[in-house]
Amino acid sequence: MKTVNEIINYIRENKATPMDVFVEKGYDNNRHQVEFLLTQLRNDEDVVCAMFVSTVYDGSKVVINGSGGLGALFVTNKRIIYGRKAGFFMGGTIIKAINIDDGTDVSSSDFGIMSGRVIINTKNENCSFEVGKKNASAIFAMINNAIQDVLESRGTTQGATTVIQASSPAEELKKFKELLDMGIITQEEFDAKKKQLLGL
Repeated sequence: MKTVNEIINYIRENKATPMDVFVEKGYDNNRHQVEFLLTQLRNDEDVVCAMFVSTVYDGSKVVINGSGGLGALFVTNKRIIYGRKAGFFMGGTIIKAINIDDGTDVSSSDFGIMSGRVIINTKNENCSFEVGKKNASAIFAMINNAIQDVLESRGTTQGATTVIQASSPAEELKKFKELLDMGIITQEEFDAKKKQLLGL
């Protein structure tokens, strides 16, 4: 999928939203989030799965707050990318990307009475987002299947429970430096990880 209309239609057809009940006009009212995320894609990326997201966590830290409006999440042939375009008073603009090749593991769990949570883990990242309990398993399946399809199309085999091999601190540091150079993490995040890896 390359166009806004294709992605909005995909989200609508799959009811890929954080809420069990999503008013029809909500799809088009949040069109600008899809447009924003499309501007973040590389030329060699195609969207294979898309959804709207509300409350999103980076580890335990809330990076997109549902009260500030919806964001969007794409699985592409290269990355999982999510974000929200918003003004300062709505929490500001957020963008985050996770490389699929980093040993991606997807799971879901209950979260409270009405909500579920979909969790995406790699050896470098931990992201989760809240969804309605009724559609948590469907959203999990969509993301997991999309990732597996991408890996299979490359001739890579990786189950949802990938065993991640340990790498040296130097290799880990190199990966985090690449994330810094790409603008995915901040200098402060890089410095903190460097201290952790080097035991400083």
